Amino acid sequence: KIEFSPDTTLDFGEIAEGTMNTTTVSIYNPLEVEIELSVACSRAELSKTTICPKLAPGERGSLQLVLTNVTGSTPRRLLVPMTIIINKTHERRLSIRAQVVPYQIHVEPAIVTISPGTV
Repeated sequence: KIEFSPDTTLDFGEIAEGTMNTTTVSIYNPLEVEIELSVACSRAELSKTTICPKLAPGERGSLQLVLTNVTGSTPRRLLVPMTIIINKTHERRLSIRAQVVPYQIHVEPAIVTISPGTV
């Protein structure tokens, strides 16, 4: 059986709008044959996620989850199903979770000067 760690749920915890967040799932192929891997996910916020395309027998690889483009329209309690496809026929499902925290920057005084050097 192909091993995934973590194996069912990945929780990014609290994330802020406009940030990029990454985490990794380790994958191990204990089989005696090479396997091909691909990933499917319907959320645009996870579109930059990558996976190692092949694993030889006994080899380790990873699924790099990249959660980005989080906006005000992203659900505050994000729960996304993700499917890892093995040899184009078998599927392994993961749940991706995050709590989206809105933020606001308030600057006093009302004028902020940014310059290249000293003011």
